[in-house]
Amino acid sequence: MSGLCGIRELYAEGHREIGSDDLYSYETPVAKPCTITLIPYYAWGNCGLNQMRVWIPEK
Repeated sequence: MSGLCGIRELYAEGHREIGSDDLYSYETPVAKPCTITLIPYYAWGNCGLNQMRVWIPEK
């Protein structure tokens, strides 16, 4: 159980693409494995400063 007042977090294996911070780049991004945390969108305000993605792309 999480620290979000009883809201359950889900965890999944995913990857983070590491590469250039430029909008356009010739550098190929590298996929770094990581664990992603899924929480309901309505509870996002309780998570502090962090990255958020509403949709998860399929590959």
